[in-house]
Amino acid sequence: TKVANLGQGAFQNCTAMETVGFYNKNMLGIKAMAFDSCISIREVTMAYNTIMYIDSCAFHNCHNLTKITLPASISKSIGPSAFEGCTALDSVTALMETPQAFGKDAFKNISPTCVLTVPYGKKTAYIAAGWTEEVFKGGVRELIPAGINAVKADRKKSDIYYDLQGQRVTLPQKGKIYIHDGKKIRTE
Repeated sequence: TKVANLGQGAFQNCTAMETVGFYNKNMLGIKAMAFDSCISIREVTMAYNTIMYIDSCAFHNCHNLTKITLPASISKSIGPSAFEGCTALDSVTALMETPQAFGKDAFKNISPTCVLTVPYGKKTAYIAAGWTEEVFKGGVRELIPAGINAVKADRKKSDIYYDLQGQRVTLPQKGKIYIHDGKKIRTE
């Protein structure tokens, strides 16, 4: 079956549901109040990168929800009060390259230690869009690139070094690890 949207109030007040998974490649959004007051939900998985919006009160008062990853596909909105009252929510990972402003009180009354993690190099853009430490009191952090183990270059030149994030380094520092001639080395 091809479901594009999870209907308004679809599971509202369901107290038995502990996990929610979105595994439909055609799912475009989560309508208003879809999981409002589902007090037993602990985990939400959005497996495919197709969800474009989360409407108002979609996860309102899901008191046991501890973490959520918002997919890169969210390009329309996170509605007012979408996660309001998720008092255990202490980890939000937002993967959108271009953050959207979220609706009023979307993250009101979440855990006072909630940490927001955003893509590397996007912290400033998120803060400008309202994703601030006033909302995410545990702080706003960037995903650290996992790094690289090897670099293959078309030309070989013995003075070319790369750091573990793949950036070319002009003056390598002693005792640091770099990629040089396609191999991981520690400079001396």
